[in-house]
Amino acid sequence: VTRAIAVQPTATVYFVNQAWAQLQQRRVREAEQTYRQAVENIPRSPGVALITGMTLELARGRIDDAIRVTDSVRAARPNEADVQRDALYQLYALSAAQGRLADAVRYRRAARDAALQINARMAPLFALLDEAYLDAWFRADTSRTLLTIERALREHPLDSLRADVRPYGTLAYLYALTGRADRARAMLAGFDSTRGGREPQEFAAEQHGIRASVAIAEGRYADAVPETRASDYGFCPSCFSPRLARAYDLAGNADSALAVFARYVDDLARDPSTDGFGLAG
Repeated sequence: VTRAIAVQPTATVYFVNQAWAQLQQRRVREAEQTYRQAVENIPRSPGVALITGMTLELARGRIDDAIRVTDSVRAARPNEADVQRDALYQLYALSAAQGRLADAVRYRRAARDAALQINARMAPLFALLDEAYLDAWFRADTSRTLLTIERALREHPLDSLRADVRPYGTLAYLYALTGRADRARAMLAGFDSTRGGREPQEFAAEQHGIRASVAIAEGRYADAVPETRASDYGFCPSCFSPRLARAYDLAGNADSALAVFARYVDDLARDPSTDGFGLAG
């Protein structure tokens, strides 16, 4: 990555990747240097602030400053729908991490509207599923969650979507949270039917994740642990940790649950979208 920055010092992705790797190694000062270098080279890049700047504030434990950075980018680019979408989604996740659920819903709906401006046709479906997630995870409101899922699938039937973008994994997890083992297993069957055309390792990882949801829904918590472990595709070490820790917890393995949760909260390069549910939870 250092070589890539030297060759093309105006590409946001290289700075983001380098800072992210440095934070994963707990080299905060070096990540701060990468951020300053990025700001000097590409001062108008919203990605530098939205990803690297915001993540640095979270690594320092300053969620209010992370929100401030994100909101400043949104305010500075009012007419750029893609920037609005990304910033609003980050604000949604950060608000959820603070337990500010009304704000989270408001930001998520605004992010959906911004996504529609750039023809992101799946935005309304995912926005509804996110709202169902808030109700299931934070409020334990099974009835409202299921009503929202029914509305989402009525307005966006799965068979109207391309097979490779159908949210089987999200739906299986939601059904597991509501105790609907039958529906979770139906999502597994639907996903298994889409094997063709998918990258094998990615397919297998998501399949294991859905199997873990089915196991939890059926009360087979010990089976959920290895399935959750197998769902780690490796691209985001902290992203699957809360689910693994929860599986250990449900299985009655407190020591392992504590160890995984501790590793998760100690990670300085956490994804805000994971924090919205994992850290708050």
